[in-house]
Amino acid sequence: MLPHSLRKACYTPLGFKSKGDWKHMAASVSLILKSLAFATLFAPTATAQRTAVTPPRGPFTCTELIGLYSSGEWWDGGFYDGLGDLKTRWQGRFSHYGYTYEYAKPDSYAWSPTNVGGVNNVRLTAPCAQSGDAPDRIVYQAWSWELTSEKAWVDSLEATLATIRAKRPSAKRIDIMTIIRCPMNGWCHSDKPPLGPHTDHDAKKQDCHVPQYVDLALAKVAANHPDLVSVTPKFEAVSCAVQIDGIHLHEQNGPAAAVIAAYYKAMP
Repeated sequence: MLPHSLRKACYTPLGFKSKGDWKHMAASVSLILKSLAFATLFAPTATAQRTAVTPPRGPFTCTELIGLYSSGEWWDGGFYDGLGDLKTRWQGRFSHYGYTYEYAKPDSYAWSPTNVGGVNNVRLTAPCAQSGDAPDRIVYQAWSWELTSEKAWVDSLEATLATIRAKRPSAKRIDIMTIIRCPMNGWCHSDKPPLGPHTDHDAKKQDCHVPQYVDLALAKVAANHPDLVSVTPKFEAVSCAVQIDGIHLHEQNGPAAAVIAAYYKAMP
């Protein structure tokens, strides 16, 4: 709204008696135009702030954690119990070798409706107390050592996201997270094994360091779907496991799981 002095100038009759009136009116019109220009300049910013789009924050009736075999290890290692009263609102799906390209395939074993044994195994936890067949939030732990560029990650994540949305149309929010990282996102293997071909099935070539291009890809995918997708914090292990075995945290599952559980207890 314009200041009182400007509103008064706007509604002042146009009749005048002297040159002074002309000067006064010209000054008032100039001031009005400057005020309107100032308001117009900041209007787009205010509108953008009012229309910012973010995924729903809940509370959610049923959250499904979808991930790897190792995701199930930190689920069992303290995450599920750490949820406390929220335990009945969570369920899990854990697939051995359930990398991003596997979950991208609608007919993959990773999407089995029942538990599967063997090497390519799938474990399903007890379902949510309500809406287990229609979860309204998905937490997806995405990973592959064989995707070695930002573009490869974006393409794979977008394909997986499309499949998740088709399989779980009830989901109002999808949180994407990486593996639990090495302390300070360093390396636990002393030789710092590089990512690349034939690493997803060879634990000796795997480590818990997350390259920057992975984080950039996750951020880009979230930006592509601002009303649905969010990226979780970069969860890290407190220490490297005593036994270095790919990304299996062993005794370090507990401390890492406690941090993740605390995060989601604050975001029911």
